[in-house]
Amino acid sequence: MKKILDDIRRDAIAKLNLSKSQDPSPLLDAALTTITLSTIARREGLLTLEEFIKNTESEFLKLIAALIIDGTDPDLVIEIAANEYWTNEPKGIQAMITYFYLRGFLHIQSGGTNQLLEKLLLSLIPSPWHTEYQKRLKTKKEQSGISYQKELLEKFTYLHPTFQDTHTLELISVLEKQIHTLPNPSIQRILREIEHQDLSLCVYALNEESRKKILNNLSNRIANLIIENIIYFRSVSEKDVAESLLKVLSILNQLCKTGEIYSPISSEKD
Repeated sequence: MKKILDDIRRDAIAKLNLSKSQDPSPLLDAALTTITLSTIARREGLLTLEEFIKNTESEFLKLIAALIIDGTDPDLVIEIAANEYWTNEPKGIQAMITYFYLRGFLHIQSGGTNQLLEKLLLSLIPSPWHTEYQKRLKTKKEQSGISYQKELLEKFTYLHPTFQDTHTLELISVLEKQIHTLPNPSIQRILREIEHQDLSLCVYALNEESRKKILNNLSNRIANLIIENIIYFRSVSEKDVAESLLKVLSILNQLCKTGEIYSPISSEKD
């Protein structure tokens, strides 16, 4: 199968080199589309790609995406793609675009990183177009980052779980009161001791004010990670939430006892 893929690659490179087109846009747009689909697959899973390829004009892209989403064996994907490629004989830039989609989706299926995919596609783009590719890639990343951040925050804002267990509700209430009274340096000290999964479960359970105070005391990267964890939780039980709340409260109380943080509430109890 490697030879079949190599034959398509060589043919696509040869046709691209013979192409008289001076407009890099179709090729660069295909590269950026491939990277965007890889980003979506890594963040939200392969199934989410179905929605994003509905309106594409490339029948080849639709075919390859459908095969990958359905979990088709990579060797069979290559065989079917090769049949399509040699039957339709794409010309010039279109030949390389077709190879982009095939190679890109095989990379997505294998779980490869976006960074490697970006380098792979760059190696297939003629060197005079490298600067423009990198410029467009940077712009795309910036736009994608802003858009994704906005989408995360919207989903997170409307996510308000309901709990029934009295013990869980009491733990939530205690932690919310502690967070409300603790100064930011104390919260930052506590956060350094909490594992991401436990922190995600706690933030998931808290009210909006408490969530905001915690997230504001984290770096943007960690805050986004916590929000992503919460949004894409597959299943959350009250037992899991209660256990994480207990861990966080235990850490808080321990740091109060050692004098590393000061909590007015804990002092009142003492």
